[in-house]
Amino acid sequence: MNLPDDILDTVVSDLDTKSLLSLSLSCKKLRAHAVPKLYRSLLLVDTRFNTVGESEFTILRTSKFRQFLEALKSNRSLIGLVQRFLIASHSNNVEGLEVLVGMFIAFKLKNTSVPLLGLKEFKILNETTPYKFLFMNKEYVASQNLKRSSTLLYENDEDEFNKYSNFGQASSVVSLQSYQLVNITDLNDVSEDAREICINTSNRYQNAGFIMTKKLSQTFDSLESLEILNSDAVNTLFSQLDDECVRFESLNRLSLNIKDLHIVPAVARCVDLAKLDRFELKFKQTSIGEESEEINLRMVNLFKGQLENLKQLSLVHLNSNNLLKNQSQTSQLVLSNSNLSYCIMEHLDIFSPSITYLNLSMNNFAYLPPISMSYQDRMTHFIVDQNFLETKVRQFNKILACNRLETLMIPDFFYNWKPFIAINREVKNQPQLNAVEYLYTGCNCRKCVETRQLLSRYSEKLSFGGKDLASTYNFLIGLLHTRLTKFETSSGLDILKYPVLDPIEVSHYGYLDIDISRVVQLILDNMLEDLSFFVQKLPKLRILSLGGIQISIQRTQNEIKMRAVQDRWSSVLRRST
Repeated sequence: MNLPDDILDTVVSDLDTKSLLSLSLSCKKLRAHAVPKLYRSLLLVDTRFNTVGESEFTILRTSKFRQFLEALKSNRSLIGLVQRFLIASHSNNVEGLEVLVGMFIAFKLKNTSVPLLGLKEFKILNETTPYKFLFMNKEYVASQNLKRSSTLLYENDEDEFNKYSNFGQASSVVSLQSYQLVNITDLNDVSEDAREICINTSNRYQNAGFIMTKKLSQTFDSLESLEILNSDAVNTLFSQLDDECVRFESLNRLSLNIKDLHIVPAVARCVDLAKLDRFELKFKQTSIGEESEEINLRMVNLFKGQLENLKQLSLVHLNSNNLLKNQSQTSQLVLSNSNLSYCIMEHLDIFSPSITYLNLSMNNFAYLPPISMSYQDRMTHFIVDQNFLETKVRQFNKILACNRLETLMIPDFFYNWKPFIAINREVKNQPQLNAVEYLYTGCNCRKCVETRQLLSRYSEKLSFGGKDLASTYNFLIGLLHTRLTKFETSSGLDILKYPVLDPIEVSHYGYLDIDISRVVQLILDNMLEDLSFFVQKLPKLRILSLGGIQISIQRTQNEIKMRAVQDRWSSVLRRST
């Protein structure tokens, strides 16, 4: 193999995990190029959570984790190749994880003169465990000091004991570029090399803040990404940042989970919003009332004209209540500035051609109620009128104004958009109040007919009744929606980098023996007009994710190929000449 090294590096950079493994076994020269790429960015996943779209990660299954550990133990030079290690396992504990962390820390502490050699990021994506890397880092160093002190005391070597007893107060936390913190006080432990900080803390830590030091001030000055997953932590942190007159000069990515909108002015004072190119706003509105209108408009006005340089945007309403209610909540209340989703969609000048990545979820409650345009049905149906439908069309066209989109995610598509708009060459404000019917009256190919028969059997097992199409539809879109990692504990800016959740396992419907791919095939075959509209209206679109169904798009001169990333479905759209 006489190819130049730069050519081999280029070839290796485009290969998936399986191809890299094969290449590493072929010859020494190819192995030398393949192995660093294999180990650079690792994502540990459960066996059933192992499908990812375009990803820079090497996928490591939990079933192979012990084998991976043995490889590191037998060849310690491999440890230095790992720069990113992320865990997307649903298990609270991965057996041997402490051993791996110990190996990383030992390597880093041996190479303190080169702080960012080796590991740069370690993240546990499973929100149920409190054990983040910084915590395990301190625990490991404490245990090593205890072992050393016990040995040295036994040997009665007082000088050496004092040296090791003082070891690691400042140097015990290894230098990383990305830190995951479980409380705000941990900010004082991160190194000046930090460029990314993610804070996922629980309420019991909120009374304690950070201690402002010269080192922490330098960290804030150079920080490029800040993600706060907990709304209480947003309030505590930005209140103190505002009091300390902290200004993030280098921040280009910000992800916030906000419940109390009164903190937004403090955020605007601490962050130069005009410098952001990636921004996520997750918000939770527990109730919709007229008293919310003023503060909603005030928040929108603070952001107006400040986010013109965005390339990636995520907007998520974390509502746990149904926005499409009958009786007490008609479309008139939903279509008011007291509803923050509506207020943002109507007034925030944020949807522009500069955006290439958009995640938009304005209704997190995955349920489509019975809908009617007759006020007489108000006790049993969600009532809509022509104004409601026209508003939906107007707001959907704002999404389409981002005409340079490469990635578009609409998690609430099947219950918050599709039932109310007609998509065919252009978005039309035509009533679509029989939105569930398209699954049953569209494509009549053999596969679709057979899948409809499967749906009937599922409905019987769930006691929906053979003609209760709405319940079956809600069951299906609810299942697909559970594929998405909870936005409360993850960022919509990163969600496509990680495996989708298995909806059958998450929802405990294994006894139904549901073939999700068959269901996806039925849905997509019966909404080809919608898909055709998206890919032609957005000419740069490469990834389209609708309600938990992820579709990759490849374009040639003569055709557009669409493929479901996690499911057995594909289609080809011929370009008109």
